[in-house]
Amino acid sequence: MPEVKGALSSEAADILTAYSTEQGFKEVTVDTLFMQLRTAGAPGSNDASTSSPDDAPVILDVRTRGEFAGGRVPGALNVPLDELSDAVRAGKLDDFCTRPLAVVCQIGMRSAQATVRLSRVFNFDDAYNVAGGTSAWVAAGYPLETDK
Repeated sequence: MPEVKGALSSEAADILTAYSTEQGFKEVTVDTLFMQLRTAGAPGSNDASTSSPDDAPVILDVRTRGEFAGGRVPGALNVPLDELSDAVRAGKLDDFCTRPLAVVCQIGMRSAQATVRLSRVFNFDDAYNVAGGTSAWVAAGYPLETDK
């Protein structure tokens, strides 16, 4: 392969992605999220609290409506990833732009995309990805809410 003049080698390049902590990307485990919900006495946390449910993060589930109906973190709000930008532009998430916003999907991929979009494009103050998503939530044995 011919050498390109002026190009950096991959070893010399210091490439940061939108998913790096250096760029402000935030992520929490399902255990941390559960404790945050429990401390605030939020739905599904199985605990009485000394703080207000308003202190709990808003859970934003970006899976499809069908996935959401099948089981979700209790109290989650559903805005599928492909509708997220339109929902933000329409003001549907305005009440949450200054509150902690825990973004979840099935395994953490779509929610990572949504987290970057919310924090970097739409300037949400405290959006963070839930690592492992709903799959990790279930594996940890935490309660699910479903449509009846």
